[in-house]
Amino acid sequence: MPKDDLMALFLERENSQYKNNCAVGKPIHELAQAFTVTEQERPKLLRFARGGGPDLTDLRGYYIETDEPADYFDYEESTSEMGIPEKPQRRPSGASKPDFLRKCIRYRIYPRTHTTPKRDFTPEPKNIDLIFEILKRKPDDDSVGDAEYKNFKKVTAQAISELAVIKNVAPLLMGSSEINNMWNIPFLNLDTMTEGELSAPQPDMCDGVLPERVEDMVRDELDTVIAPSGDAEALLATNFFFQVKGPKGKFGIVQKQVTLDGAYGARMMHALQNFGKETPEFDDNAYTFSATYIEGMLSLYAHHVAAPTIHTKNHPGYHITLLRGFQLLDKWAFADGVYAFRALRKLAQKHQDHIDGATPKAQVILCADEGCRYF
Repeated sequence: MPKDDLMALFLERENSQYKNNCAVGKPIHELAQAFTVTEQERPKLLRFARGGGPDLTDLRGYYIETDEPADYFDYEESTSEMGIPEKPQRRPSGASKPDFLRKCIRYRIYPRTHTTPKRDFTPEPKNIDLIFEILKRKPDDDSVGDAEYKNFKKVTAQAISELAVIKNVAPLLMGSSEINNMWNIPFLNLDTMTEGELSAPQPDMCDGVLPERVEDMVRDELDTVIAPSGDAEALLATNFFFQVKGPKGKFGIVQKQVTLDGAYGARMMHALQNFGKETPEFDDNAYTFSATYIEGMLSLYAHHVAAPTIHTKNHPGYHITLLRGFQLLDKWAFADGVYAFRALRKLAQKHQDHIDGATPKAQVILCADEGCRYF
């Protein structure tokens, strides 16, 4: 037989076999159910499998009929029923995370080294010269001498942890003062300034006003802006913040912390200053301050709110400005640093008078709404 005829015959047989195999027959799963393996036959089956198993070429293209639709997994419906959110929730970033400052800038909280698109540095508060003058003054009723310096050196050498710095070093810097303060309180009651992308502030120490000083109407209206904690006894309108680190701490982290702390404090002061006004006013002055301490280095900062601009996407901008820096282990810088630290706390306390300014406005609003009411 010619070679071409042999090839044609071979292809015809292959095609015929393929068509027969594609014909719908008895479902395979029924055949499988009809075949069971006994314990006596299992060794033979294993030997048969090791030899390569049966010839299955006749099953090519075999179609299995079924009346049931194919199963599929509805992810959205399934996750909804199980209470799983459609998108995974990210944990908020703390100051130790590399994306912390980037997220601050995203929400118009600008670090000290931030520059605008025109390469301008973040603006300073309008009242910065007055602040400098106050920091230079040495109080007549407060003296820091050699004994205080020697005690500071001793305590600093023994402070091997952050807790030891908070417990033993910080009180030496603060001195005897009647300024109201609270320690290590997380600001969980406040409306987030970063849509939850950054952890809530938790300063080591902050100064504020007693709750009874704030009119009820002001408190109710501004609760999630000026009340860091939901505790009824916690201070309100905190506008001085202190963050410290132990010998193993990092300066960059503590500076990031006060950048966020001060922004929340500046928002508090601005809200009180503009309470009852239809349109908020921006005077570019600093009424909020902060300080950091790490291994003898004391840094003082001012925080202020700037009016909305195109650069800030028509939202207020929050800025931090370095005022002074002191290496307190230097004998000649120790007294100046302690004086400046205490003076800045007193200045912050003075600016808490915005609370008193909001009270008459609340009285006027109540008079208009309920008939005149006197307090």
